[in-house]
Amino acid sequence: MSGLEQQYLAALDAIEESAAPDRERHVSVLTALSDLYAESERWDDALSTAETAQMIVDQFPDAFEDEDGTIARLECLTAAATALHGLGSTEDAEPLLREAAEVAESVFGRNHVEFAAAAYNLSIALAELNRLDEARSLAQDSVRMLEAALSPDDERLVAARAHLAGIE
Repeated sequence: MSGLEQQYLAALDAIEESAAPDRERHVSVLTALSDLYAESERWDDALSTAETAQMIVDQFPDAFEDEDGTIARLECLTAAATALHGLGSTEDAEPLLREAAEVAESVFGRNHVEFAAAAYNLSIALAELNRLDEARSLAQDSVRMLEAALSPDDERLVAARAHLAGIE
């Protein structure tokens, strides 16, 4: 167990033992832990942690700063889709990524980096599912949005360009 994982688990214990748990922080720590598990390729742990976070968002939507947990939902969808993709279940990840893109667009707008990232993630899944026309269109949109918002050497833009080149 890594030191960072221990810190996340200790934070979760403290939140869960609290008389009035901070649900937003709870979900934030869970999605961060899910990301950590994904980085370690612990896909089952990543998925179950993301699903736990989503259950909290669903149960307590009014506990979030944005009033309905939409941004937390976006983080949960992305974490769960990443885990499913890691497990080799791209077909199951695709609807979550599509929903994440829709949520990002509704919250941030179509010209925001968050939407570009969600579109890029969906494009990767679609390319793997051999739905190349839709994947290419989303990748082109993502690159265009990222070029407008980021420096040319930003790793997100570099990755999006490489992905687009791979499907053109």
